[in-house]
Amino acid sequence: SLNGAVQLYHNNIKTFETEDNGAYIYGPEGGIAQLMLYADEGDDNPDKWRMAASASASQFNLYNFNDGAWETSIQCEGSGAVKLYHNNSMRLATTAGGCHIYNTLSTSGTISIGNAADLTFEDNGKAIFGTGGDLEIYHSGDDSLIKDTGVGGLYLCTQQFLVRNAAANEIMIQGLENGAVSLYYDNATNDLQKLVFYTF
Repeated sequence: SLNGAVQLYHNNIKTFETEDNGAYIYGPEGGIAQLMLYADEGDDNPDKWRMAASASASQFNLYNFNDGAWETSIQCEGSGAVKLYHNNSMRLATTAGGCHIYNTLSTSGTISIGNAADLTFEDNGKAIFGTGGDLEIYHSGDDSLIKDTGVGGLYLCTQQFLVRNAAANEIMIQGLENGAVSLYYDNATNDLQKLVFYTF
């Protein structure tokens, strides 16, 4: 209409309508609403993209046709997750508590863990360091392990070295830079005359 909306129909069903700030795309009753984007005349598979809103669920998807079939690139769920895909496999999904990353997280920068935030590893989930996986820190379910299996040694560099009990309220070993190394029994130091050394 003059100075009003433009409406387009397919098979007597309205599929498109303009309004002051843009346009609406409608799907048929019980069907999806979708917009096809074909670059470069759409003569090659990588030219083709599709955006679709699902009728059966509150869901919006972005698809690509790169490999000759429609594959999901992004999926958004109303009041729910946003999911990112790589080659039709989900790699990241938001959750009520944050996000879940599937497989490997790679970065060329810094990952910052905020104040009072945690980085949690479940049993046998390892923190691995070194190009060849030279150093591993993990909990087996029974024991906590630090494994240095690469070249070189394992160095602990500090001005004061302390080994404490599990409650962290008693000292077992203390080493001071340019000073003594002390062994403790029940949180008290022992002089060497009281120690018994065994040779194997």
